[in-house]
Order: sequence, then structure tokens, then C-alpha cells
Amino acid sequence: MQYPKFILSIFILLVIHACQTDVKRIPASVESLLTDGNSKVWMIDRVQIAGKNQTVKDPKNKDLLIFYASGHFVLQNFKNFGAQLPTKGRYSIDDQSRTLKLIFQDQIWVFQIQPLSKSKVLFKPLKDSDVPYEFLIIPFPELN
Repeated sequence: MQYPKFILSIFILLVIHACQTDVKRIPASVESLLTDGNSKVWMIDRVQIAGKNQTVKDPKNKDLLIFYASGHFVLQNFKNFGAQLPTKGRYSIDDQSRTLKLIFQDQIWVFQIQPLSKSKVLFKPLKDSDVPYEFLIIPFPELN
């Protein structure tokens, strides 16, 4: 009955060795997080201006951000979705510096991107941004 113990010992050694190898992780691009390779609908869950919470409590009154893999985005209030024309623009991402530019017709919003998890991303405004807003976005939740 020593045979199963020997196999188990070899397996444990392989697992330990695999955990210690110097395999480099390839970081996922921020764009793939925001678009999932096609398009993705996010809800702005929290808004802060100069450290003061400006968050709207009712999910139906929150704003949506839709990122398309084509480099375009849409910003619109959920309650008005489909009833009014959305605000549209283009975005650009620098994966090295983890910055996002939302380019509107008359403004450019610039953020430092801080992925907190696959389902939470924090946008912190940079000095050259036309707005001081800090956003926490989450994937659009299932409606009840």
C-alpha cells in the first residue's frame, strides 16, 4: 500500500513546485475590463466631488456608462434611457499609466483607473480633467 502514498507525495511536490515557479503574469488590459471585448453597461454607483459624497440613492436615477470596443461610449441617466438622446463621446485608455480620457464634444474628463475587482472600478479625476468627479462604477445590476 506504499504505492498510493508515493503518488500522493509526487503530486504534492508538483503542486508546491508549480506555486514557486517564476511565471510572469500578463496583466489584463483595462479596455477588456471595461468592454468585455464588445460592449459593457456600467452603472455609476458612487459619485464624490472634493471628498463629498454626491451619490444618488435610487438606482433608477443613477447614470449609466456604456463602453464599446470601438472606442466610443454613452453616458445617460437610467430613467431617461431611450426617452432622450444620450451624451456620446470617444474614450482612450493608456494601459501603462492606467488613465482614461472621456472625450466629449466640449470637454475632456481624465481619470486614474483603479480596478478594485472585476465588478468595481474607481475613476479618480486627474488635474488636467475638466471635472472634479470621482466615480465608482459597477456592472449594470439585474433589475427586480
